[in-house]
Amino acid sequence: SKGVLITRVVPGTAAARAGLERDDVIITVDGYQVGRVNRTTYDLGDELQLRANSRGEVLLLVHNHRDNRLVNVDARLTPRAQLYRERDRERSPRGLEANRDDDELQ
Repeated sequence: SKGVLITRVVPGTAAARAGLERDDVIITVDGYQVGRVNRTTYDLGDELQLRANSRGEVLLLVHNHRDNRLVNVDARLTPRAQLYRERDRERSPRGLEANRDDDELQ
């Protein structure tokens, strides 16, 4: 399976509120695959920006590492202005760090 491995979730962010945790894998954003697909890389941040509706909402398909299931997760993105005001979040768009080198499920 393809996707983007989550390596860190910043508390209090959209990712944390959506219930995402370290070692979960985001497979799709509103039905569009992220990570490496047929030799093309679809960047998670780009897809979040493209697919979010006017309220910042997206539907994620996530491989939940805790119970080894695929789950749909409704997420509401944190506005960038708020992220930049809060400590340690400049490095983590949407409060999420994703491993961009190893985005395959193990």
